[in-house]
Amino acid sequence: MGENGIFQKIERSRVLGKAIKTHDRIFYPVIQISIVKINENDIKGLEIVPVAFVVEEDSKKRVISLTDDEIDFEDIAELITEY
Repeated sequence: MGENGIFQKIERSRVLGKAIKTHDRIFYPVIQISIVKINENDIKGLEIVPVAFVVEEDSKKRVISLTDDEIDFEDIAELITEY
């Protein structure tokens, strides 16, 4: 049994969604993906949740959280550079 009860592992990652362009702004949705595994080949569940938006305006970027959790811009900045 894993540390999470009957599940061996919960994998979490954040990805940047497709850009949404408006007149003078670009919105990038930040999505958290959680995968619950019993073992390496057996997935028990999947959760996909929007957690923030990165807003780009006048070459400046800011993060707007969609949850009560604080979002570290440095973590999100890595996603933006990979995009």
